[in-house]
Amino acid sequence: MNNAGNTRKTVKLFCIGLFSLLFFWLLAARGLKLKGALSSSAEYQDRIAALGLVDKTRLAELAAYLDSLRESPPRLQSPDFGESSDSLESGPETGIETVRKLLRAAGIRGERLRFGDKEGDGLAELTLRCETVKFFEFLAELSGRGRRPINYLSIRAVPGSREADIVMRFKYE
Repeated sequence: MNNAGNTRKTVKLFCIGLFSLLFFWLLAARGLKLKGALSSSAEYQDRIAALGLVDKTRLAELAAYLDSLRESPPRLQSPDFGESSDSLESGPETGIETVRKLLRAAGIRGERLRFGDKEGDGLAELTLRCETVKFFEFLAELSGRGRRPINYLSIRAVPGSREADIVMRFKYE
């Protein structure tokens, strides 16, 4: 009888040890996930701090620009589409060449590129999965060239990640 009691005690201690080990393993996994979220948050806060304060005049300019876009949306495809001031020697680039060149420079790889031709409009759809910060840097570079080739943009965050699923549509030549 004493032997059976020792066996039960040993089994109970083994189960308690096993459940304790499982609990601490899950706690450590949650801690690592929290640490990753905190480091990501700190990185974004550092990038925001590096941007500095927004100038009130620039904010007013952007508000006026937004109002003008609401009144009459710009035509996103122009005859000199993709031509930039720093590439005048090489001649104008087509829209898709500009987008691909800037994506490569930002370190972003496309997952899928699909071409379509609806009603005579040459449309391309590019699907990406990349870090959100890199994509917004790409957009800043693209808009800095004075062109707005993107007709449609969808950004969906990937839960628990710094990445986002992005779909862009634009006209190509």
